Amino acid sequence: MVVVDGYMRGAVRQFVLCLSSMRRIDAPIELANTLSASRGTLTQRICRWYAEFSEDLQGGRDSYPAAAVRATPDLEDRVLEIARGAEILSGLVERPAVPTLFLSHDMDYLGRTLQMAIKNAISQKKFVFPSTRAGNYLDAVAEMFAFDASVVTEGLASTVFIAVPGSVRGIGRRAKQWLIDPSYHNSPSLLSELIRLTENYRSDVGLHGSYFSISQGLVPHELATLRSATGKASRIGRQHWLNLTHGPVAAMSYLRGSGIEVDSTLGWNGTVGFRCGMARPFSIALPGGGQIMEVPLVLMDRPLFADMGLSADEVLSLAKDRLEEVYVRCGGVAICWHDAAAHSDFGWFETYQRIVEWAANRGFKFSTISALCS
Repeated sequence: MVVVDGYMRGAVRQFVLCLSSMRRIDAPIELANTLSASRGTLTQRICRWYAEFSEDLQGGRDSYPAAAVRATPDLEDRVLEIARGAEILSGLVERPAVPTLFLSHDMDYLGRTLQMAIKNAISQKKFVFPSTRAGNYLDAVAEMFAFDASVVTEGLASTVFIAVPGSVRGIGRRAKQWLIDPSYHNSPSLLSELIRLTENYRSDVGLHGSYFSISQGLVPHELATLRSATGKASRIGRQHWLNLTHGPVAAMSYLRGSGIEVDSTLGWNGTVGFRCGMARPFSIALPGGGQIMEVPLVLMDRPLFADMGLSADEVLSLAKDRLEEVYVRCGGVAICWHDAAAHSDFGWFETYQRIVEWAANRGFKFSTISALCS
């Protein structure tokens, strides 16, 4: 009975947090207590909603989904339906909102590396041996940042997640880190040039937490390293490989305790969709009464092109469909194009430009993830 009661209260708490992303709630704790005390059909509906929300939140291994992903933010819609049925919606004021797109870029390799070649050989059945004459991707990065700045003419233009992996112990972990994690932090000139580009093109900066940053307790060190390198007190993050070791709730709790206020890891590897069924920034309930803000990651270049095998026109069409779901709800989501996207090795940049230009013409405003920090 205690376990059931605890589950129900957790469900109600998360339900109220998601509702508060769409409506102003002056006394969320009191509302949660009232809903919890009501029992009956209402709490049953909330618990069924929460079961689906939690299943999406947990995801599959390394954020590869175990089942079909959501093409629409239906869980968000159900929050409003449940609240309307409980006759509590009419007493709440709708939050003023405009459709918002958070342009973001994960900085992974900044150039051809043996690690990237191995990963491409596995995922795309295509091996391109890295050449010492190939240079780096900084020109492509600058082109992408410049485009963002040309579209977003005031304030910060886009959010850039930079990796500064800490050292791990154990031969197995070190080998996996060598293969998976970015390593440009070992080149001071490369890292400093990347930081200079973020300054020149008005980019917001966040931590791209390393693959083992959660399991090995490295986030505080990595965040301090990033802050020292950039001179900015960054409080936002996205985990590399979308990896939330130990389960998303425990991982998010650790991130929040380490100084990350807003996260944007909840997307999918291998495909794209609305994880947790939300189309706007929302808070995730954490143990002990805490919470962390999450910006849903709805579109990402590699899953679209490499994993799903879509053409440029197909990517644009799918992107419009997903973002239209956001637009009609006045929501706000993140899209991510990586550092290499504008390079001829990949050629994904033109599609990114077409998506962003379509969004601007459709009426989306643009913001950075740090703007959500308290």
